[in-house]
Amino acid sequence: MLLLSVLVFAVLVVPVAYAAVSGEGWNVDNLKATNLPDRPVSDIMLTFIEWAIIIIGLLCICVFIYAGFLYLTAQGETDKIETAKKVMIYAVIGVAVAVLGYVAVKTVNDILVGNATPGGGQTGAPTDSAAPAAPAQGPGGPAPAGPGGTSAPLPVAPGM
Repeated sequence: MLLLSVLVFAVLVVPVAYAAVSGEGWNVDNLKATNLPDRPVSDIMLTFIEWAIIIIGLLCICVFIYAGFLYLTAQGETDKIETAKKVMIYAVIGVAVAVLGYVAVKTVNDILVGNATPGGGQTGAPTDSAAPAAPAQGPGGPAPAGPGGTSAPLPVAPGM
């Protein structure tokens, strides 16, 4: 195992470091010649975690389908039916964990990056709900008063 990790380090890290330094010292422009992404490490890790959670969710769905197959082929044998039910329960738990993991990763990332809106409010411009609405105008002038003489306009059908 140690030999494998040294080999991976020698193959992946050493050429990149050599290309970045290459004679005139550390130079960021030389690092771009390695075709490595210039995204922050946190973005790369977030992408990896998102893909891992998606793959785990897909595997859980495949296990659920397998459990359904076990259930259908049990032919009334109670031990096979119980095994299929347990596999289904574990698959559902796996999907729930994958979904919650995805939500947790996105939430933590949004908080750290600053994309989260506190309180779950709207992100757009605030609306002034205290301003009165303009009265509806019908073809013959202002709309009639609402029930009980209130100023709320009645709905007017087109052509009236």
